[in-house]
Amino acid sequence: MSFTLPSFSSAVDAAKKALSAPTTQPQAGPTVTAPATRAAFGDFFDLGGSDAEFKKWAGDIQRKVGERIQQDVSNKAPGVTAEDVKAGRAGPADVVLRANALAAAGDVENGGRTLTQAGDAFMKAGKYREAEQCFAKMKEPPFAEAKTNAARDVDNPASKGGNSTMMGSNTTGVMGKEKFDTTFGKEGEVKLAQCKQLEDMQKVMGRPIDPHNLSDVKAYFQKVSDQNPGQKGTAVTDEYQRYMKNFYVHPGSVRWDDAVAKNDRPAKFNDLLKNQPTDDTGRKMVNCEGYMYMTKDILGGIKTPDGRSNRYEIYQAGGVLVNGKPGGHVVSGIYDKTSKQSFIANNDNVENTTQQPLMKLDGNSERVFARYLHEYVRSPFVGKNPADAYDPRIEEKTKDLTKLD
Repeated sequence: MSFTLPSFSSAVDAAKKALSAPTTQPQAGPTVTAPATRAAFGDFFDLGGSDAEFKKWAGDIQRKVGERIQQDVSNKAPGVTAEDVKAGRAGPADVVLRANALAAAGDVENGGRTLTQAGDAFMKAGKYREAEQCFAKMKEPPFAEAKTNAARDVDNPASKGGNSTMMGSNTTGVMGKEKFDTTFGKEGEVKLAQCKQLEDMQKVMGRPIDPHNLSDVKAYFQKVSDQNPGQKGTAVTDEYQRYMKNFYVHPGSVRWDDAVAKNDRPAKFNDLLKNQPTDDTGRKMVNCEGYMYMTKDILGGIKTPDGRSNRYEIYQAGGVLVNGKPGGHVVSGIYDKTSKQSFIANNDNVENTTQQPLMKLDGNSERVFARYLHEYVRSPFVGKNPADAYDPRIEEKTKDLTKLD
């Protein structure tokens, strides 16, 4: 059997040209299809021998071309890591080049992760324009519709329950990994929102802010409060809702460290939070209890402009039937003593209750707000300390992570 082969380099160049065309759909990997029959080569070959010999030869060509393409991609777009970004070795154009090269070679997943990781590093350094370029690229083809899972690095099947992860003394249950199914495009939207808020925070504080360092966060919200006194206080709670939505997510359940008493958890929440997993969008995983502890820690510590008293009175409330919805759940009541405005923080939503008919019965007093909270959670478990919110039936539910809502 004798073959007259075309130039191998010309075959590689042709394959690379095809792969460098704009990609609109995620590809499985860098592949080059081997011809099924000798006729597919046309006049390029003087073929002889058996079909089996031909197919073996064609398969070898397919493998070698694929390897050459992958090597070429790596040479033209060397790996860009978060460390490269921190050291100034790569700019957003380099990151985008690498992501596009990976996508062209069929690895859209790692292309999207390259954009996420580099953008996060820019954002942490306070380089928001550079971060935005990376995150905006995630909203373009082929990344925009490419599927991913934001909790893929969080699940630990070897730990309790097969779908929980233990960090420190907290246990976090990801109830149904599909809850975190998303696309790189949607992740990009979350990251852009985070970028905008962090930039706003830096303008107020004069330095980059770590959104999960609650000492930084409390200092920020104190300044926001000082800038929005009295009836302008809705700007504080609006900003707090934006903060919760951008940087936290409810995973399904969390059993907080039993060694820390419930009433001590708000003051120690910064440390408790360090033991919580973070999803790929940069959101810490907390449950309804976590939101409650965080609200008391952040908003409960805000002072009036003269520094003599707390602006907000924070209540905690819970029951097995909250606002008509069954299941163990806790919420926070936020009462602005300077303006008589009232709010309820229910997970990452903040509802302004100031105009509720019941609130008008006593001129929006704190006393009537406490009564309104009883109506909201439909239980007697309301007070100014976290332990006051725990209906014994909720406590029973929390013993099994799979039953906590």
